[in-house]
Amino acid sequence: MSALPELMEVAEAVAKELGLATPVFCGKDAFKETYHVQGKDHKAIALKLVDRAKIDFVRTEREINSLQRCDSPRIAKVLGTHIFKAADRRIFDIVLEEFFDGGSLEDRLKLSPMTKPEVVELSIGLLLAVSDLHPLQLVHRDIKPANVMFRKGSSDPVLVDFGLVRDLSQTSLTATWLPRGPGTPFYASPEQLNNEKALIDWRSDQFSIGVVAGHLLTNQHPYQTDSASPGTAIHAALERRGPTQEFQQAMNDLGLMAVTKMVSPWPVQRFSELDLALAALKS
Repeated sequence: MSALPELMEVAEAVAKELGLATPVFCGKDAFKETYHVQGKDHKAIALKLVDRAKIDFVRTEREINSLQRCDSPRIAKVLGTHIFKAADRRIFDIVLEEFFDGGSLEDRLKLSPMTKPEVVELSIGLLLAVSDLHPLQLVHRDIKPANVMFRKGSSDPVLVDFGLVRDLSQTSLTATWLPRGPGTPFYASPEQLNNEKALIDWRSDQFSIGVVAGHLLTNQHPYQTDSASPGTAIHAALERRGPTQEFQQAMNDLGLMAVTKMVSPWPVQRFSELDLALAALKS
């Protein structure tokens, strides 16, 4: 995320309109900026500004609806929504969410690497989060360190940023003719990278969790063929070459062959049931 806010004036105007405290910039991505504010009850809130000129409102609406359907401590909670019209006529969708004062996984990794037990615990927590999405036919499609948050004093991961969520019960919002589907390429499954809609389900999130775990354990993507070039992993995933021999050996040495299975190139080769994946990691 960039450290330079572009919408501070908009955030301040929104906070004033909603009776919130002065916003503090947290970060941004291509479509939104996030600020930390306090509500009237002094509760910490994440204020997200989504510019309709940059992303289709239908996708934002689906993100909000998906989060509102989830009642889980492992999934970010929507506290409220609002529509704001700026002085320059731009329209912003405002989403108020729980603020996570424990920071993100990305933040934690800047402080120190994780041990094997910590990576296993994290992976189990993320799979449990996916297990809360699965009955609702929701696929996150963008699980990565920046989208994994923690509450202060807790090691339990919470999934945030459902901007790319796929609701399998509804029509896909991604054009079929596009050569690539949505997601962060480094963590995306081969079916996402190849925009193979029919193959996308919870096992696509399983793949991303496996990549997160594998990268934390080896400092490389499971498919990375050149240690100096992480981009080689994306091409290897596109072509479904599978995890490298070096990665497979590393997971074997750690007793974590489950991670190798999680990052198999085809969904049918991964764990077919969440309980099986959880059991394999716990063993």
